[in-house]
Amino acid sequence: EEDFPEIFQAIRARVAEGRWEVLGGMWVESEANMPGPESLVRQILLSRQYCDEKFGQGSESPVLWLPDTFGFPGSLPQLMKQAGLRWFVTNKLNWNQYNQMPASTTWWEGIDGSRVMAHFLTTPRTVQHLPFPTNYKSDLTAAEVVGTWDRNTMKDQVRDLLIAYGYGDGGGGPTDELIRKAEAYRAMPGAPRVAYSSARKFFEQLEKQDAPLPVWSGEFYLEGHRGVLTGNGWIKRANRMTERLFHEAELAMSLAMVTGQEADDLTEAWRTLCMLQFHDILTGTSVAAVFDDAREDIARVTEVAETALNRAVAAVKPEGAAFLVLDGAKLPGVRHALLPQDTGPVAENGRALVAQAVDDGVLVELPEAPPLAPRVLQPCPASATSDLGATARRTDDGGAVLENRYVRVVVGDQGMLTSVYDKRANREVLKTGSLGNKLELFEDRPVSWDAWDIDIFFEERCEVLTDLSSLEVMENGPLRASIELTREFRQSRLTQRIGLTRHSARIDFDTGVDWHETHLLLKAAFPVAVRAARAEFDIQWGQIDRPTHRNTSWDAAMFEVPAQKWADLSEGDFGVALLNDCKYGYDVCGDTLRLSLIKSATMPDTTADQGHHKFTYALLPHLGNTRTEVRAEAYDLNFPPRVFAGPGRGPGVDGPIIECEDQRAIIETIKPAEDGSGVIVRLFEAHNTRGAVTLALHPAVRRVEICGLLETEAEAVPISEQRVTLPLANYQILTLRLLFD
Repeated sequence: EEDFPEIFQAIRARVAEGRWEVLGGMWVESEANMPGPESLVRQILLSRQYCDEKFGQGSESPVLWLPDTFGFPGSLPQLMKQAGLRWFVTNKLNWNQYNQMPASTTWWEGIDGSRVMAHFLTTPRTVQHLPFPTNYKSDLTAAEVVGTWDRNTMKDQVRDLLIAYGYGDGGGGPTDELIRKAEAYRAMPGAPRVAYSSARKFFEQLEKQDAPLPVWSGEFYLEGHRGVLTGNGWIKRANRMTERLFHEAELAMSLAMVTGQEADDLTEAWRTLCMLQFHDILTGTSVAAVFDDAREDIARVTEVAETALNRAVAAVKPEGAAFLVLDGAKLPGVRHALLPQDTGPVAENGRALVAQAVDDGVLVELPEAPPLAPRVLQPCPASATSDLGATARRTDDGGAVLENRYVRVVVGDQGMLTSVYDKRANREVLKTGSLGNKLELFEDRPVSWDAWDIDIFFEERCEVLTDLSSLEVMENGPLRASIELTREFRQSRLTQRIGLTRHSARIDFDTGVDWHETHLLLKAAFPVAVRAARAEFDIQWGQIDRPTHRNTSWDAAMFEVPAQKWADLSEGDFGVALLNDCKYGYDVCGDTLRLSLIKSATMPDTTADQGHHKFTYALLPHLGNTRTEVRAEAYDLNFPPRVFAGPGRGPGVDGPIIECEDQRAIIETIKPAEDGSGVIVRLFEAHNTRGAVTLALHPAVRRVEICGLLETEAEAVPISEQRVTLPLANYQILTLRLLFD
């Protein structure tokens, strides 16, 4: 706009005349399964804000237009509804490998029950005159025009169809030739009539007809392009780490606002992160030059967010405090904070903390306290004493044993787990005769779409990593015990530290890989002694279950599926979850949980996944279902406490801004309001139940409003004794505005 004001003014004029339709619904045509919960919100929020600002209020058609994105989570309909997006369009689901979507126009029902109207473009794509899946652009050839009608599976209900025509990839400006073609079809006997229209008019006409459309419930899973969840792993990790940093920065800025500090503006940084979540960038399916630029973008927004974070922390941290610890996790629990090396004994609120010297600093244990709050640590005369709550020792057969009061973990001489015994449940976690943390290498040569696909036959050629170069005990309590093992295979080297803390059954696998392989897929497998027909998977703003069997072609097609922070296999009152801190591709078949770690394609990026990888995954035996312990441990793994040792200049903030007294409601986001007026709190119901929840407020909060996803509403909520009570339905997302004095 600044460089070409005349052109931008002409665009505005065309939009005002109704000759250009503004649509998109998201900041970019985003990947939908991998961006975190708040990222999906910002994709929509940034788009709606921009269009209103540049083209006028309500100028954007309420369409989420994602023709080429590789699958869609079941939480998306609710986000659409809350943002005023009524209609959904995609093309990619027509590319399913084994099962075609039963209806080309349907109601899409999300996990919370929200419904939006969805349409799958039906225009066939032709490559060298050969039929191909449908396309989101058209040259208005006879095959495309007639084929658009032929592929419509709802002919009795839907008579008008969309064709996205125009010059370029994905539709664009109509050429003279295309206009003449469109005019010709108007007078061509026996051919479908072609008329100039818009996506808005198409859906408005459908709504007027009130045709009885079928309902598709849950996610839109794409049977294809499964490799995008793993390939170019560095950008997946960069995305997760940057999302975490933004969460910390916005939380700290919100806390600083309690003291009167103004918040920094992270809008441009969010726009850059959302841009990098484009469906051919975050997916790892671009040429190497794109990722060179992406690394520079990540470095730039990291610097911006770190600056905002440090400024806010300085305003919150009391003068004279030795350390401020920012707890960004979202459920209560015991935390572990890493202080600088040579740090002496410290206390919180006069209570000495248990400490342990480790390789990279001093580990201290923080007792359970409300999350999303600052904690202040001060020097004290001596650390609290403790027994060896977590231990590690070598065994005579060349393996090792890790143990705490919850579990005993036996590592065999090949570095794999031979036993995980849960002392609480008095049962073995691993399947009888099986090995856990089995690292499997599969030949990965998809028939086509090298970086995009993992084919169903990938398991036919498998190699298990068994050679062990070393195994040593690294830490032996009181807070944490760990062993470290190294493997050298082919041209690569893997180092893994397996750790156990004293207050959790979670077994961490902190992993570094120097990778120099191509066309190999690395997975970590855990066969467990659990029988369940369905497994649960973490998605943004909720969870979804998928089959563990292959009874039907629909089941069999889901041999690699997306998830955010965890997948869980449970029976009755016991289960096992596999957590991660930066991975997205899972498969759960029968009694085996597997996580995809590295995929090394060579097209279109010949350098993909070469070099160093760092990631952590964790095995968690648990009592009860996924709705408490699994989610809490996953948040703890992904949002470790952040320690700040610099000078403070603030009065301090006592406790969190807001606290939920019911763990079925999770506070996902605390951020400064877009207009600078107060703090925005976004929470969701996580247990698939309904009923009222009570939220405790910081004393500085004077007013609470329900403001909606776009922060434009203002429904006052009564406060009683610094608490608000609100109804919350199954998987409902709720956005509040908190206003201070």
